[in-house]
Formats: sequence, structure tokens, C-alpha cells
Amino acid sequence: MIRCLFLGCLWLLPLLSYTAYAEVKIPIEVKGRSISYIEGGRKAVAKGNVIITYQNMRLTCDEAEVDLDTNVAKARGNVVLVDARGVVRGDSIEYDFTHQKGHIKQVDFEIEPYFGAARDLERKGPDHYTSSSCYITTCDPSVPHPLNYRLEARELDIYPNEKVVARGVRFKIGRYTLLYFPRYTHYFNDKRPKVKIVPGREKEWGAFLLTTWKQHINDSLDMKMNVDYREKRGLGFGPDLFYHSRFGNGLLRTYYLREKDEEYLEELGGRRKLDRYKLQVMHRWDISPDDVLVAEYHKFSDYYVLKDYYYNDEYEYDPEPSSYMLYTHNDSLGTLSIYGKKRINHFYTETEYLPQIKYQLYSQRLSNSRFYLSGSTQADNVSRRYSDGSQANDAWRWDTYLQLLYASKLACFEISPFVGVRQTYYSRDKNGQDRWRGVFYTGIDVSTKLYRVFDFYNSFLHIEKIRHVVRPWLQYRYNPSPTLDSDKLVQFDSLDSISRTHDIVIGLDNTIQTKRNGNTVDIASFDASAVYRVKPERGSYFDYADIDIKVHPLDWLRFDFEYRYGLDEGRWRSGSLDVWFEPLKDCLTIGLGHQYKRSSMAQTTLETDWKVAKGWELKSYHRYEFETGAMQEQTYSIVKDLKCWELEVSYGDEKYGGSTFWIIMRIKAFPDIGVRLKKSYRRRLD
Repeated sequence: MIRCLFLGCLWLLPLLSYTAYAEVKIPIEVKGRSISYIEGGRKAVAKGNVIITYQNMRLTCDEAEVDLDTNVAKARGNVVLVDARGVVRGDSIEYDFTHQKGHIKQVDFEIEPYFGAARDLERKGPDHYTSSSCYITTCDPSVPHPLNYRLEARELDIYPNEKVVARGVRFKIGRYTLLYFPRYTHYFNDKRPKVKIVPGREKEWGAFLLTTWKQHINDSLDMKMNVDYREKRGLGFGPDLFYHSRFGNGLLRTYYLREKDEEYLEELGGRRKLDRYKLQVMHRWDISPDDVLVAEYHKFSDYYVLKDYYYNDEYEYDPEPSSYMLYTHNDSLGTLSIYGKKRINHFYTETEYLPQIKYQLYSQRLSNSRFYLSGSTQADNVSRRYSDGSQANDAWRWDTYLQLLYASKLACFEISPFVGVRQTYYSRDKNGQDRWRGVFYTGIDVSTKLYRVFDFYNSFLHIEKIRHVVRPWLQYRYNPSPTLDSDKLVQFDSLDSISRTHDIVIGLDNTIQTKRNGNTVDIASFDASAVYRVKPERGSYFDYADIDIKVHPLDWLRFDFEYRYGLDEGRWRSGSLDVWFEPLKDCLTIGLGHQYKRSSMAQTTLETDWKVAKGWELKSYHRYEFETGAMQEQTYSIVKDLKCWELEVSYGDEKYGGSTFWIIMRIKAFPDIGVRLKKSYRRRLD
């Protein structure tokens, strides 16, 4: 809510920021009932219905004095500034267009969607404004209602496109002050609210209350304090620090909880401790346009702390985050990288790189020929460490790969055959012996593009002719068995599991386009491909086919279908379906989705947004799992339009989680500020 005060003041400033260039003098046009010139014609004095025009700004007043040499204007009485952005009114104004300095007194303004007023506003330079005794609101004063609000500040420092520093900030509804901030700094690119509170009930937590409070420390440091209470688990807390320095930017995340549920720990065989915590550091330093340093550090009390308290926004995406440091340098030929990775949490099974040095060669054209050379070389000190405490496997590894590609065209076909070779040295295999391994690669890419235009018109679908584009393509990949079988090597990463590959992939891409308002629009596409495995030991066969269909015929209708079909077993393997349509314009929106993964997941989601009456809106979200035959998640919301506010009351329930109830008051002018309703309790606070 504080954000609207500062963004509104920022809208006011451009009305005072018109610049006269020294090289090309832009004249100021002065009109009035009476105009006289003094000091040899260098100043114009106008009275009565004065109109001053400068660039795209129009200033009207009762009387004004304009210095035609310095472009300094002084206006008094019923001053009104008008431009495309809005209207500003005041008692008097003095502005130096050349040096971009000005002062206006007793200001009130109407700049969509803002209304407000200030005692004065002063511009001290191109990038600094000050104001005192000001307020701003998105409530129209001409339509009063009990929930009219305003944000007031005693003093304001405004740095355009960067930040606002306010002192003595009050948030008021009617005559009552609800919140007070002695000092508040707001960055314009930060759309998140300062304070959030989410209550609810969850199966494993019991009743809970999750809170977040944001605080700006200084220009280099911001803090977000998390304080949570869970009935069955206890009190958890920890600050997140966002820092900026000459050596890069980063994030420090901390969290600590003294586990209250000891029986819960005993269920897992005592593998957890009462003191549970996480410590995470993420840092990035752009040393130069070509040099970047990235580092992450993750330390946890036990394997399950992320799963228990940060499941949806961390564990689901990366259940075992790695601690590493990566330096990269780019040049015109390729990229040099130095990578180090160390296992920090003993309950993870990880491969350590201490270090890995790699150079990736970009595709380089050889002289003026059609041949292109690319490749990579790397040296690794690798170690495989296991969570069960068994002895680690260590080795030095050196790998190099070169590929030669020939780009050619035959008739309408683009043909690109290639050959590649890889040589890898291991200081130690599974038996402790040093070994060499060689791999040979070859393949070819063939494609073409055809199209035809049809004279087809349809006013309902807004179609002005149809253009059908067809792109058939083929990929052939073959590499025989390596000179050393992968089962004789320690599996540090995917480089060690290379095996024989002999595949043919056939594909056909179709796109249907039309013209709308002079622009080319894709209204439908159908892409299909099939993978053919060439395996003499068991006979060749078609493995699977990918089908991707997208139909977007109208702005209110969208259909996306992406599935993989197992040709060898005759069953679907995985896929997703999304349908979105708006059958009643601006009244009813429906979204239907389906996710499928054989033997693990088959679920359907349904979202609706229905404006049932003027000022009332109903929203719902359902997720049904076919494997269990039960509703996994459902959320219901009622939204009431309160003039410049929206009141949202929501209830959510998860089968294996719990129920959550929350109330949100949201300013309509800033709908993006609010609680995220799906997936994660903690994510709602970010």
C-alpha cells in the first residue's frame, strides 16, 4: 500500500522536467489578455487568461512573467499544468527549464489513477526531488465512501527510476491512522508489500501463523525477517539478507527451529535433531562484461528440513542443492570455466569437483569453406562421496571432444552432416587402473521448409487469408560402443555413462498463420516426431512419438496438447493438456488442465473466475488425482469490489496438508500486490 504514495509522486515530477537544449533553443509561447515586454524585450509579462505553451506542456494562470533568454517562468494565481499524463494545480510556480530546477506551492493533482496534494514540491536537480506535507490516494474524492484511504508523509526525497525515501509516513482510512512508519525506503522495481501474515491449519503442523516483515537497512542491505509459529512444531525464525557491494550482489537465508514434536523425530529412527536449521548463501559478481563469478553455499541440520518447511518453493525444485563456485570467461572463440564443488551435507551422495577446468570452443567457420569446427576440453579432479559412509571413489579425468560439421544445401534441402571424436583418460577405474576410452560420433541433419497461401476469410475468427508452413526434418545419430564399457568406470556424472547410440528421428512441423491488423499471427501448429532405435542385438524398433498441438484461434480461446506415446508398448507415457477459454466476455473464465505420467501421476485441474454480479466475483481451483481417486487440493475465494479496494476472502484445503483461511484487502490500482494463493505457504510471503 505504501508503494502507491511514491509511484504517484513520481508521476507528478515529469510535469516539471521539460528541458531546453542549448544547441537548439525551443521557444516558449506566451498568450494572455494583455502582454507587455520589458528589459528590451527579454521578458514577457502577461495578465488575464494567461496560456504558456512549452513543448507538449500547457500552463494556464492569472498572471506570469517569462524570461525569454533564460527560460525561467514565474506564474501566479490559479496555476494549472496539463499534459497527456494528467492535471496539476497550484498557487504559484517558478521553473528554470534550462537547469531543470523548479518549485511549485500548494499542489493538488489528478494523474490517473492517482489523486493527491502537497504543500510544495521542489526539484533540486535532474535526479533529486523533495516534497513536504503530501498525501496520495487512488480513491476519487468526488465519490466518497467509508473506506476512502490516503497515505501521508511529512517529508519525501524522490530519486526518479530508483527509489523514494519517506519520513513520517501514515496510512489512514477515513480519519483513522492504521499504520505508521518513522522512515521508509521504497525501490520502484519492488512490488512486494512490507508486511504479510498468513494463518491456517496443516495436518503435520497443526494451527500455524507465518509472518514476514521487510526492512530497508541502507542502500547496500535489505532484510526480510521470517517469524513463524506452528502448534505441533514450535517457533521458527530467521532473517533473509539481500546485499549489494562492489564485489557483487547476493542473498543470505537463515532459519532455525527447536523441534517440539519429539515423537515425529522418533518415527524416523532418530535421524533428526531437535535443533533444525538452514544456512544458504547465493552470490553473483559480474567482474566484467566477459567475466562472471557465481557461488552458492547450503548447510542443513538434516536431510528433511527443506522437505518439512520449504517443500513447494525449494525441495520440490531442488531436493539436494549443491554448494559450488563457478568462474566463467568469454572470448570470441569460446568460454573458459573453472568449477569447484564440495559436499557440505554428509547425508547427500554427491560428486565433488576439486576442481574442474573446461574450455568450450564455439562453432568456428574454417576459412571461407562450409566446414565448421567446435568442441571442448576439460580436466577434472573428481570424487564420489556416499551418504551411507562407504569409501569414496577418487580419480583424475581428462576429456576432449572435437566435431566437424559441413553445412550444405541441395535443391530446397538444408543438409548438415558431422563427425566427432571423444578421448577420455581416467587415472583410476573401478579396479584402480588408469584407462583410456575413445568414442566416435557421426550423424546428419536434413530439413526443408514449404508453404502455401490460401484465400480463406472468416470474420468470426478474424482470418484474412491462411498461410500453411510445413517443415519436414530428419536427424540421424550414431556412435558405436566406446572402447571401454561404462560398467568398468565409476559413475561420477553423465560423461561416464556414454554407451552405444543408433537413432533416427523423423519429424514434421506444421504452422497455420493469418493476418490480423497487418501482423502475422500463428493460430495453430501441429508438430510430430518419432524416434527409431537401430539395435541389431534385439532388432530395430520405433521407441516413442512426441505430439505437440497448439490452437489459439481467438483471444478468448487457447488449446495446448503435449504428449509422448510409447510406440513399442502401445501406451501413453507422459504429457499435459491445457485448455483456457472465456465463454462470457469479461464475466466467466475457465481453465482446464491435465497432467499425466505413467505409473506415477494422472491429475486434472480446474480453475474458474466468475463475475456473478456487479461488484462480486467468485474464484475456485481444484486438483483431482486419478491414481488415488480423490480431490488433492481445492481453493475457494470471494472477491468484493469496494470502490478503490478489493476484499478477498479465501479458503484452501489440501488432502495431505491441511486447511488455510485468509483475508486480503487489496488496492485495486495495484492488483499485483497480494498473497500468492497456490502451492506454498512460505512462497506466499516472498
